[in-house]
Amino acid sequence: MKKLFIAILSVISSLPTLAQYKIVGDVEGIEDGTLLYLTLVKSEHVNIDSTTIKNGHFEFKGGKQQRPHWALIKRKGAFVAVCDFYLENGNITIKGGQYSAKATGTPTNAEYDEYQTDINAMGNTIYSLRVNIGMEQDAQRQDSLKQVLKATEQLQRTKEMNFIRRYPNSPISQRIAGYLAPSMAAAEALDMLKMLSEEIQQSDEMQQVKKRAEQLAKVEAGAVAPNFTLPTDNGSTLSLSDYKGKYVLIDFWASWCGPCRASFPAIAKLHDQYAGKLTIIGVSLDRGEAAWRKALDEEKCTWAQAWDQKGVAAKTYAVSAIPLLVLVGPDGKIIGRYGKADVTDELKRLFK
Repeated sequence: MKKLFIAILSVISSLPTLAQYKIVGDVEGIEDGTLLYLTLVKSEHVNIDSTTIKNGHFEFKGGKQQRPHWALIKRKGAFVAVCDFYLENGNITIKGGQYSAKATGTPTNAEYDEYQTDINAMGNTIYSLRVNIGMEQDAQRQDSLKQVLKATEQLQRTKEMNFIRRYPNSPISQRIAGYLAPSMAAAEALDMLKMLSEEIQQSDEMQQVKKRAEQLAKVEAGAVAPNFTLPTDNGSTLSLSDYKGKYVLIDFWASWCGPCRASFPAIAKLHDQYAGKLTIIGVSLDRGEAAWRKALDEEKCTWAQAWDQKGVAAKTYAVSAIPLLVLVGPDGKIIGRYGKADVTDELKRLFK
């Protein structure tokens, strides 16, 4: 019996270890002795292992992964990763140059290659179009480029949604849903969540997306704009309800937000252009009063300014990214949520 037991243990120990990962990398252009980190992408990147490279070769081995997780191979002190991929159980092979290495060998990394090749690569085209639109002086050619940009963005969105439908339980689908949701209307975001597997829907990230979408539904076009009362830069308080019967444009911003500060000249222009017709209220999300007041002084803002120190108004209005402009009508209902260019077009339509 003892011999049989030992024989069984011997057989078990000789079997390949299942549900573990092994990463084998061969990357060109990196010096021998370079320290590499295996890093998980979270709210803060977490290094879980390290090794040194020899003759362009490196290896990582580890235990069972419950689910695939977005990961990086990084050099110490380098900003650009050697490779970004998905860490999951199985044998993962990484090959290529030091800035263009690609992972193969496991199902999620095959999905990721499909995503990178068919969807993410369109981002370069979109970026180039936006740059060209900004540089183009001829109005007709600029309008033509805008139409191409719109069509390209729509195609990318279609491809992203189709990817989620094909791979509802993929962490890549979860990642796509996470970055698409803030730009979606509430109903669209909730419909997208339903396309994901039940397991992913129950993740903390997707539950937050759902919660935000449900809150957003209360502050979209047609909804009564929730009132808020906030301190102003002149030491008094400001309530949205004080402006009922007027068109009000609420500008959510912060001193640390570059695009917010860059939009101030355009906001100032709207303030002057529609004086007597439109009230503009800046709502700062700064946590520090000094930074807020310094930005107001530097930008020389002449329209009403309020300070949402605790983020109460921002939470109520489901603000997930700034700058955000919310236009409220004289009836107290929200007309829409906009970027700078879109609100300019809407105001032209309203006040033509």
